[in-house]
Amino acid sequence: MKPNELMIGDWVVYDGDVEYINPIRIEGIDTTGLCITSDRDDVGFDGVQPIPITVEILEKIGFWCEHNIGYVMEEGEYEIIYDLLDHNLRILENRKQILNLEYWIEMCVHELQHAFRLCNIDKEIEIC
Repeated sequence: MKPNELMIGDWVVYDGDVEYINPIRIEGIDTTGLCITSDRDDVGFDGVQPIPITVEILEKIGFWCEHNIGYVMEEGEYEIIYDLLDHNLRILENRKQILNLEYWIEMCVHELQHAFRLCNIDKEIEIC
């Protein structure tokens, strides 16, 4: 990953954790190219990997499956819909669509976090 792809608070994994069982949270980013974490020693960007969105992660966050729609979550006046098959994220505010993102491959946790921040959705994602 590149430094410009991350923000403070993002969830990622480090150094080949292909099972995504030890996620780390970015607590800071310094000018030398290190991600500052609270869980382990500071790590370089070259070893940081995104965490793909899975059904388990979506359900842990508070999404539920709606037939022919995708995974849905309501947060205040927002409705967040993620389609695992089409890799499409839609966010509605008071039933008006304010964001529609389509991905070629599955969306990653940090991208969902960025979409929430972009739309001023105050939802903290905890995956540990």
